[in-house]
Amino acid sequence: MIHVDLVGFEQLAEECGSLAPEIRPTDHARQRLRGRRNTNFVLREGTERAGFLVGYEEPDSYFYVYLFGVAPTLRRRGIGSHLMKYTEEWAAGRGRGGIRIQSRNKYPAMLQLLISRGYKIVRFEDRGDLDASPIRFEKAFPAGDSP
Repeated sequence: MIHVDLVGFEQLAEECGSLAPEIRPTDHARQRLRGRRNTNFVLREGTERAGFLVGYEEPDSYFYVYLFGVAPTLRRRGIGSHLMKYTEEWAAGRGRGGIRIQSRNKYPAMLQLLISRGYKIVRFEDRGDLDASPIRFEKAFPAGDSP
């Protein structure tokens, strides 16, 4: 059984700090979130921590997903899709205008997930290395509709 818990950032950092080594709550993340109203989810499959998401509200009504991770041993099982769907419904239910998220070419499964869920590429920042260059995605919610 999959369920999602809303948790504080420090609890998320403690529970999920080693869940996905390449995407983890760090001091840099704490600094970036300072002063922002953030929301953090931990997705569990049974009693096992399977994924997490950290996001915050932006002034223009969008919800920005800052950190997102699925345990490497549990990838390719729909956990990331479940977590994104949950987040979309959660954000739409709170009147957010949509979701923004950034990824990179070095995470092809994430790119595929975002495109399959209807996210559109809105910006690419060329940093001289295609795998490390950020790709910004957005998904707008139609007024009055759920994702």
